[in-house]
Amino acid sequence: MVGLLESSCHESRREAALLLGQFANIPEPDYRAKIAQRGAVVPLIHMLSSDDGSREMSAFALGRLAHSNADNQAGIAQLGGLKPLLNLLDSKNGSLQHNAAFALYGLAANEDNVTKFIKEGGAQRLMVSALIGPEVDM
Repeated sequence: MVGLLESSCHESRREAALLLGQFANIPEPDYRAKIAQRGAVVPLIHMLSSDDGSREMSAFALGRLAHSNADNQAGIAQLGGLKPLLNLLDSKNGSLQHNAAFALYGLAANEDNVTKFIKEGGAQRLMVSALIGPEVDM
């Protein structure tokens, strides 16, 4: 599955990211660690900058990998995942924004990442981004 993240087929990349995100939600055995150890983080971060529709699932998978796993939180930030996730907050796609915010939330659980978040201008980005909220029926 990790190998498909670098496929020439954008749909295969998107679906692989989706499935890895789903697998990362399984607590036993700790698939979050296993997925990262097998090299998924770097291609997922690269996918955040693509324009082929795989960004949303990549942000989703990174968010799941970061959830409750300090090693993955540190690794994603160390490997350059913070800035492209912050950039996705400017998207006009609410689902893409949501997945990027979810991943950033997971990364912020690691104290070391908070400093990186501030240095990357994350606080300012959150204040000025036009975040699209869920639609509410009135």
